Amino acid sequence: MYYVASMDKKDTIGIINSIIRVCIASEGLFEMAKPKQLNEKFCPLMAFSQAAGGKYKMRILWELNQGSRRYGELRRSAIVAARGAPVTPRVLSRELKELQTRGLIHRKQYPVVPPKVEYRLTALGKSLIPVVKQIVKWGLTAGQEVASQQARPAQPET
Repeated sequence: MYYVASMDKKDTIGIINSIIRVCIASEGLFEMAKPKQLNEKFCPLMAFSQAAGGKYKMRILWELNQGSRRYGELRRSAIVAARGAPVTPRVLSRELKELQTRGLIHRKQYPVVPPKVEYRLTALGKSLIPVVKQIVKWGLTAGQEVASQQARPAQPET
């Protein structure tokens, strides 16, 4: 069994925003490529954050890596990720729609009653799986250290 470094959405958003600020501020540290159609700067970290950042997006991508899944299966998986906390249909539907809009998953609706919908990864979504695997690997090793440091009160530096 392993522990999650932080279940607080504000922590996750704060970390992602910090990374994005570093990426934007350090123009020399990262190669900032200009997209062909836009004149503004492009940050690869921001692109990843926009694609897979969110409450359940990485869990959805991870689950779809195993094959097509129906909505109920994805909801049960999200509940496990949230340590048994209820996942509202609205939030999960929003996450799925955003992933679909970004071209990471494909939604197939069957014309049957009751409605049947399946989700699967697109080629672009499959390209994110190695990244998600590395995040899981990091979470299993260093993530526990971060969680334990977070639980301890801050020690003043001498």
